Amino acid sequence: MLTSIEKTFKTNSAYPYDCVAFETAAFCHYWLMREFLNTDEDDETEDSDYFECLKISANLTSSLISSKASFAVPEDLLMNRSIAYSHEEKFKAITPEEKFSNFLISSIQSGSPAKRSPVGIQSSLPLQLSLASYIPIFESTQLAEFKKAARVMFLADQEGAL
Repeated sequence: MLTSIEKTFKTNSAYPYDCVAFETAAFCHYWLMREFLNTDEDDETEDSDYFECLKISANLTSSLISSKASFAVPEDLLMNRSIAYSHEEKFKAITPEEKFSNFLISSIQSGSPAKRSPVGIQSSLPLQLSLASYIPIFESTQLAEFKKAARVMFLADQEGAL
């Protein structure tokens, strides 16, 4: 989407797609773990096995991206990023979608996932338009299905169907 918008503006930039993949994976894992991250850790639920599975999944995703990406990131950055989205949502400081956009912009511009929460990010108009258009579409179409599929796979595994 960004490439096609940039053609309209007659610019041509190379974007670090590994950074986009990392930030998107962190946001997806946040969505999967959202209900667990926004509760007190002391609350023991019947879904604690599912939450543990989701944390393991986030660690596997982080390892996979780290092994294939052109940048080095701390092992726990993906999980910490997912937790950061929850923290902002819990304290109503900034919406997770806005934080996702800020992290994407910062990571795209620097060529590596941001280690800290970016503040006051300035970016090109094509990048802003792309993110403002695509993040809500991604959230409303892909993330809901992703969350359902993760639960179905977990339950299938629990029943021995996988």
